[in-house]
Amino acid sequence: MSKQEVIRKAWGVHFANDVDENGFRISNVGSLGWDSKYFDIIELGSFEYLIRPKSLRGIESNNGWIVADIMNLPIEGVYQVGKFLDDGTFRYGIDEVEWYDLREYLVDFGFTHYQPITKPLKPIY
Repeated sequence: MSKQEVIRKAWGVHFANDVDENGFRISNVGSLGWDSKYFDIIELGSFEYLIRPKSLRGIESNNGWIVADIMNLPIEGVYQVGKFLDDGTFRYGIDEVEWYDLREYLVDFGFTHYQPITKPLKPIY
């Protein structure tokens, strides 16, 4: 599913063409017309609010996951790989994948996303 499709699905019947690339739209209704249980509501002032379904939190960075582009893979680092299953759940591998093995995991094993694994820094004291 593409980013735009995820945004449309999250908004459902409330989707409109004024929804931006990260799923926000400006509303003058604020918390009166949107249930804060399901929507993030950010007051901009002067009766203007940014509204977005809570399910879209993290969409700006795709929660750190990068959609694999075989022609543009990294040339250093260690990665986690993942893919969506037929039932819509996301599965990620338990192995750390070195950059030079990334192409094999993506092509041969059908993984579609990867995420850098950041090694923790050693303590200073």
